[in-house]
Amino acid sequence: MFIHTIDGFDQLSRQQIFDMAVEHIQKTRTKSTKDDSAACLYAGIGCAASVFLKPESRAMMDRSGDWKSLVSRKGVPDHEAHLIAQLQDAHDSADACNFMTHWSINMHRVADNNNLDTAKLEKL
Repeated sequence: MFIHTIDGFDQLSRQQIFDMAVEHIQKTRTKSTKDDSAACLYAGIGCAASVFLKPESRAMMDRSGDWKSLVSRKGVPDHEAHLIAQLQDAHDSADACNFMTHWSINMHRVADNNNLDTAKLEKL
């Protein structure tokens, strides 16, 4: 049993995972970084992958690296790890100055590559 992910995480479909990440970033509308560094964070407002972690685990997971690192360290299950890594990269690689524009372009690419519906993404 993985104690750091939200309840029911391993039952989420690919579409649900995508939609949850989209909804989170649509609420925050900003890149989650520490100070002026490029390092993205699960804690605070949180990156696209943060919604899959329990709030009380996010700060601790910041010290453990990206989602693939969390999986390899057995901190989170490997359920849809490849998709979550893509969502995380879409967030992390988006330019902070025009974050929402770049993030949206990146997310459309993720959706296309994974045959996912973009209806929630279109609500920007």
